[in-house]
Amino acid sequence: AVPVVLNEVLAHNLTLSNPDGTITDWIELYNPSDKPVDLTDVSLSDDVTNPRRWILPNGSVLAARGFVKIRFDPAKPAADTNSGFGLGVNGGAVFLFSKPADGGGLQSAVTYGLQAANWSIGRVPDAGTNWILNIPTPGLINRAATLASAQTLRINEWMADAGTDDDWFEVFNPNPEPIDIGRLWVSDSLSDRMKSSLPPLSF
Repeated sequence: AVPVVLNEVLAHNLTLSNPDGTITDWIELYNPSDKPVDLTDVSLSDDVTNPRRWILPNGSVLAARGFVKIRFDPAKPAADTNSGFGLGVNGGAVFLFSKPADGGGLQSAVTYGLQAANWSIGRVPDAGTNWILNIPTPGLINRAATLASAQTLRINEWMADAGTDDDWFEVFNPNPEPIDIGRLWVSDSLSDRMKSSLPPLSF
Protein backbone atom coordinates (compact mmCIF):
# COMPACT_ATOMS: atom_id res chain seq x y z
CA ALA A 1 0.00 0.00 0.00
CA VAL A 2 1.18 3.52 -0.77
CA PRO A 3 1.07 6.20 1.95
CA VAL A 4 0.01 8.83 -0.60
CA VAL A 5 -3.42 10.45 -0.13
CA LEU A 6 -5.87 12.57 -2.07
CA ASN A 7 -5.22 15.95 -0.48
CA GLU A 8 -7.11 18.62 -2.47
CA VAL A 9 -9.80 18.68 -5.18
CA LEU A 10 -10.89 21.57 -7.41
CA ALA A 11 -13.99 20.34 -9.27
CA HIS A 12 -15.52 23.67 -10.41
CA ASN A 13 -12.76 25.79 -11.90
CA LEU A 14 -13.88 28.74 -14.01
CA THR A 15 -10.98 31.21 -13.84
CA LEU A 16 -7.87 29.77 -12.13
CA SER A 17 -5.34 29.03 -14.86
CA ASN A 18 -2.53 26.51 -15.11
CA PRO A 19 1.01 27.71 -15.97
CA ASP A 20 0.24 27.15 -19.67
CA GLY A 21 -2.87 29.35 -19.49
CA THR A 22 -5.45 26.55 -19.61
CA ILE A 23 -8.27 26.35 -17.07
CA THR A 24 -9.03 22.85 -15.82
CA ASP A 25 -10.30 20.96 -12.81
CA TRP A 26 -7.56 19.20 -10.87
CA ILE A 27 -6.71 17.09 -7.86
CA GLU A 28 -3.63 17.06 -5.68
CA LEU A 29 -1.88 14.03 -4.22
CA TYR A 30 0.36 14.35 -1.15
CA ASN A 31 3.05 12.06 0.23
CA PRO A 32 3.17 12.58 4.02
CA SER A 33 5.98 10.05 4.48
CA ASP A 34 9.72 10.69 4.82
CA LYS A 35 10.55 8.63 1.72
CA PRO A 36 9.77 9.08 -1.99
CA VAL A 37 6.95 6.89 -3.30
CA ASP A 38 6.78 5.25 -6.73
CA LEU A 39 3.28 5.88 -8.11
CA THR A 40 3.81 3.96 -11.36
CA ASP A 41 0.64 1.97 -12.19
CA VAL A 42 -1.35 3.57 -9.34
CA SER A 43 -4.75 4.70 -10.64
CA LEU A 44 -7.39 7.41 -10.21
CA SER A 45 -11.09 7.29 -10.97
CA ASP A 46 -14.40 9.01 -10.31
CA ASP A 47 -16.16 5.62 -10.29
CA VAL A 48 -15.37 3.01 -7.64
CA THR A 49 -16.47 0.25 -10.04
CA ASN A 50 -13.93 1.42 -12.66
CA PRO A 51 -10.71 1.70 -10.63
CA ARG A 52 -8.33 1.81 -13.62
CA ARG A 53 -9.93 4.78 -15.39
CA TRP A 54 -6.64 6.70 -15.42
CA ILE A 55 -3.25 5.17 -14.61
CA LEU A 56 -0.21 7.09 -13.50
CA PRO A 57 2.63 6.64 -16.01
CA ASN A 58 5.97 4.90 -15.61
CA GLY A 59 8.46 6.89 -13.58
CA SER A 60 5.86 8.70 -11.47
CA VAL A 61 7.74 9.29 -8.22
CA LEU A 62 6.39 11.58 -5.52
CA ALA A 63 9.04 13.09 -3.25
CA ALA A 64 8.91 12.84 0.53
CA ARG A 65 6.46 15.45 1.84
CA GLY A 66 5.78 16.25 -1.80
CA PHE A 67 2.69 17.25 -3.79
CA VAL A 68 1.63 16.45 -7.34
CA LYS A 69 -1.21 18.08 -9.28
CA ILE A 70 -3.16 16.07 -11.85
CA ARG A 71 -5.48 17.78 -14.31
CA PHE A 72 -9.02 16.56 -14.96
CA ASP A 73 -9.68 18.01 -18.41
CA PRO A 74 -12.25 16.13 -20.55
CA ALA A 75 -11.49 18.38 -23.53
CA LYS A 76 -7.97 16.93 -23.86
CA PRO A 77 -6.94 13.29 -24.25
CA ALA A 78 -5.53 11.37 -21.32
CA ALA A 79 -1.83 12.09 -20.85
CA ASP A 80 0.92 11.90 -18.23
CA THR A 81 -0.58 14.81 -16.25
CA ASN A 82 -4.23 14.72 -17.40
CA SER A 83 -6.87 12.11 -16.61
CA GLY A 84 -8.86 12.82 -19.77
CA PHE A 85 -12.14 13.09 -17.85
CA GLY A 86 -13.78 15.80 -15.75
CA LEU A 87 -15.14 16.05 -12.23
CA GLY A 88 -18.78 16.58 -11.27
CA VAL A 89 -19.69 20.16 -10.33
CA ASN A 90 -22.93 19.21 -8.54
CA GLY A 91 -21.42 16.32 -6.63
CA GLY A 92 -19.09 13.43 -7.24
CA ALA A 93 -16.14 11.50 -5.92
CA VAL A 94 -12.46 10.81 -6.50
CA PHE A 95 -10.79 7.48 -5.72
CA LEU A 96 -7.10 6.56 -5.53
CA PHE A 97 -6.24 2.88 -6.02
CA SER A 98 -2.95 1.06 -5.44
CA LYS A 99 -1.23 -0.70 -8.33
CA PRO A 100 -2.50 -4.21 -9.21
CA ALA A 101 0.85 -5.68 -8.14
CA ASP A 102 0.07 -4.41 -4.61
CA GLY A 103 -3.52 -5.70 -4.69
CA GLY A 104 -5.21 -2.78 -6.44
CA GLY A 105 -7.08 -1.76 -3.29
CA LEU A 106 -8.67 1.61 -2.51
CA GLN A 107 -6.06 3.83 -0.88
CA SER A 108 -7.80 7.19 -0.53
CA ALA A 109 -11.18 8.68 -1.44
CA VAL A 110 -13.40 11.72 -1.08
CA THR A 111 -17.09 12.16 -1.88
CA TYR A 112 -18.46 15.68 -2.20
CA GLY A 113 -21.63 17.67 -2.98
CA LEU A 114 -22.31 20.95 -4.79
CA GLN A 115 -19.05 22.83 -5.42
CA ALA A 116 -18.57 26.60 -5.27
CA ALA A 117 -16.78 27.98 -8.33
CA ASN A 118 -13.03 28.50 -7.91
CA TRP A 119 -12.85 27.08 -4.38
CA SER A 120 -11.25 23.73 -3.65
CA ILE A 121 -11.92 21.17 -0.95
CA GLY A 122 -8.96 19.76 0.92
CA ARG A 123 -7.55 18.22 4.04
CA VAL A 124 -6.51 20.65 6.77
CA PRO A 125 -3.90 19.87 7.94
CA ASP A 126 -2.43 18.14 4.90
CA ALA A 127 -3.01 14.36 4.99
CA GLY A 128 -5.35 14.81 7.98
CA THR A 129 -8.89 13.43 8.21
CA ASN A 130 -10.75 16.76 8.10
CA TRP A 131 -11.96 17.81 4.62
CA ILE A 132 -13.11 21.45 4.42
CA LEU A 133 -13.39 24.29 1.91
CA ASN A 134 -9.99 25.61 0.84
CA ILE A 135 -8.37 28.49 -0.98
CA PRO A 136 -6.85 26.59 -3.94
CA THR A 137 -3.15 25.93 -3.26
CA PRO A 138 -1.87 23.28 -5.70
CA GLY A 139 1.60 22.12 -4.67
CA LEU A 140 1.48 24.05 -1.39
CA ILE A 141 0.20 23.57 2.16
CA ASN A 142 -3.62 23.63 2.21
CA ARG A 143 -5.32 26.78 3.47
CA ALA A 144 -8.82 26.78 4.95
CA ALA A 145 -11.31 29.23 3.46
CA THR A 146 -13.21 31.72 5.62
CA LEU A 147 -16.92 30.91 5.59
CA ALA A 148 -20.01 33.04 6.13
CA SER A 149 -22.92 31.91 8.28
CA ALA A 150 -25.64 29.72 6.79
CA GLN A 151 -28.13 31.85 8.78
CA THR A 152 -27.67 34.60 6.18
CA LEU A 153 -28.92 32.46 3.26
CA ARG A 154 -32.15 33.62 1.59
CA ILE A 155 -34.67 31.94 -0.68
CA ASN A 156 -34.41 34.25 -3.67
CA GLU A 157 -36.55 32.78 -6.47
CA TRP A 158 -38.64 29.73 -7.19
CA MET A 159 -40.53 27.97 -9.97
CA ALA A 160 -43.46 25.99 -8.56
CA ASP A 161 -44.86 24.81 -11.89
CA ALA A 162 -42.24 24.38 -14.59
CA GLY A 163 -44.48 22.32 -16.85
CA THR A 164 -42.55 19.39 -18.25
CA ASP A 165 -39.29 20.56 -16.60
CA ASP A 166 -38.34 20.10 -12.95
CA ASP A 167 -39.65 22.59 -10.40
CA TRP A 168 -36.89 24.47 -8.61
CA PHE A 169 -35.98 27.14 -6.09
CA GLU A 170 -32.95 29.39 -5.80
CA VAL A 171 -30.96 30.18 -2.66
CA PHE A 172 -28.86 33.36 -2.51
CA ASN A 173 -25.73 33.99 -0.45
CA PRO A 174 -25.39 37.77 0.10
CA ASN A 175 -21.86 37.49 1.52
CA PRO A 176 -18.48 37.72 -0.23
CA GLU A 177 -17.49 34.49 1.53
CA PRO A 178 -18.88 31.06 0.59
CA ILE A 179 -21.18 29.12 2.90
CA ASP A 180 -21.10 25.46 3.94
CA ILE A 181 -24.54 24.08 3.01
CA GLY A 182 -23.62 20.44 3.59
CA ARG A 183 -26.03 18.65 5.93
CA LEU A 184 -28.60 21.45 5.73
CA TRP A 185 -32.17 20.32 5.15
CA VAL A 186 -34.69 21.58 2.61
CA SER A 187 -38.43 21.12 2.84
CA ASP A 188 -41.76 22.50 1.62
CA SER A 189 -43.47 21.83 4.97
CA LEU A 190 -42.88 23.40 8.39
CA SER A 191 -44.37 20.29 9.99
CA ASP A 192 -41.82 18.07 8.19
CA ARG A 193 -38.64 20.15 8.10
CA MET A 194 -36.15 17.34 7.43
CA LYS A 195 -37.42 16.13 4.06
CA SER A 196 -34.16 16.27 2.11
CA SER A 197 -30.58 16.64 3.30
CA LEU A 198 -27.83 18.29 1.26
CA PRO A 199 -24.71 16.10 1.09
CA PRO A 200 -21.55 16.85 3.08
CA LEU A 201 -18.89 19.02 1.40
CA SER A 202 -21.51 21.15 -0.38
CA PHE A 203 -20.85 24.89 -0.62
